[in-house]
Amino acid sequence: MIDADISRLETVLMQGMQSTRDTVLASFGVPTTLSPKTEKSVLKMAVSQIDMGNQEAILRVLFDHFPEIEISVEERLDDPTEVQAKFYANHGKSEYCVTLDALDGSFAYEKGINKDYGIIASIIKRTDGNMGKMISGLIYYPAYDMFYLANNKGLFEIKGDERVHLKKKKAEDNGEQYSAIITHDRNRLHLDIDSFKNDLYSCTEIVRKIVQGEIPGYLMSGSQVLDSMVSAWMLSKWGADVIYANGESLGNVHFGDLLDVNKRTPPRDTGGLFIVGDKTHKIFGEYMRHHHPD
Repeated sequence: MIDADISRLETVLMQGMQSTRDTVLASFGVPTTLSPKTEKSVLKMAVSQIDMGNQEAILRVLFDHFPEIEISVEERLDDPTEVQAKFYANHGKSEYCVTLDALDGSFAYEKGINKDYGIIASIIKRTDGNMGKMISGLIYYPAYDMFYLANNKGLFEIKGDERVHLKKKKAEDNGEQYSAIITHDRNRLHLDIDSFKNDLYSCTEIVRKIVQGEIPGYLMSGSQVLDSMVSAWMLSKWGADVIYANGESLGNVHFGDLLDVNKRTPPRDTGGLFIVGDKTHKIFGEYMRHHHPD
């Protein structure tokens, strides 16, 4: 693909993501009258249906324009839809892969906690064998009808026909703690660190709050490429420092899904704890020294 094709692929992804907006907004935080014994499971089922519906809608738009690419998605890995299976047939044949998290922040979404849920996508170019480099990242916020788009030109906020190039602001060195993702069981991030806030619900929330200056940075470990790694890469294009606690920088990622016999799994980051923020920030250095004393 040439640059014009990549730009067109970004546009097609945005069209597919935006096509889900009405359905997503209609089900945000919708209360139920179900009994306590069944409410949780049915809510999960309802959110999963939204997730799968988003994924299918976006993949159909994508297939109409770019049927030759490879994909890595979260839903229906064992029983793919017809269009999903057609994309899977491209495994090992394509130079480009699109990753898709069709509803990031499902816990906050189903509970109506905040409106920072969204859809995350990326374009990865194969470099060698099973590895690739991200060349584009997208986040769509249905509640704000707003996109963040990151590529080699930087990070942009897009609303309607308006596109604004976002420039990084220097983080205030006020000793404010960094944040980490919170999950249903509050156990995703196991760290021997007391000075961080386990208070965020999604990667989409993290990106917006860092760009808007609401939080100084965050910690992440072992999450999927299609959400956490895309978010970190996008923030690096904005100007944030993204460094593993062992001192290594963010590099290439796995291209496509992991395949083992009949099992398909979206790849996870294996580099360990990484820190996103401003390395001149006092707290950033403390986390680095905690895990990388040399």
